[in-house]
Amino acid sequence: SKNDAEYFADIGAKFARQGFVWEQIEDSEGNYNWESLDEYVNLCNKVNAALLAGVGAVNKSDNEKCRRKNDPCSRKKRCTPCDMGHYFRFFAALISRYKDTVKFWQIGNELNHSWGESPERYADFVKINYDLLKQNCPDCKLVLGGVSSRPSGYYKFYKRVIERASQIKKQGKGDTF
Repeated sequence: SKNDAEYFADIGAKFARQGFVWEQIEDSEGNYNWESLDEYVNLCNKVNAALLAGVGAVNKSDNEKCRRKNDPCSRKKRCTPCDMGHYFRFFAALISRYKDTVKFWQIGNELNHSWGESPERYADFVKINYDLLKQNCPDCKLVLGGVSSRPSGYYKFYKRVIERASQIKKQGKGDTF
């Protein structure tokens, strides 16, 4: 909001983080509502605050395509989208719209509590997002989301994510984040 931007300017903040949540942006497939994000991005730019876009790859209509109620990837857990093509089109549209103003991106946050698949699967999903981001915005950066419940969140989840990212790099497939 405008008050947030003024607050950032008053305290001298140079960075802000905002959720860019798939189901909040895409009303129906290919129909995007950018209004609130545009306002927030413009306010951050106005006060010279860099923005970290926290991409929430969650979409109820996507989950309904392949998830059952007892599936660990139900609405309460985050998982790889069912329709990756649909998600890629959303993420590509998001990058295209904001690549000139948003240079820092993350896929989810504190996923050691909310990811419903293996940490290795999360690393693979981050890698796919990294590659798509770099194809569309070579100077953008993708960072891992924060860890909660330190140090257990790191040792039980993020350590395995980093180990998988290392394996991907050793296979000659490049960086993951």
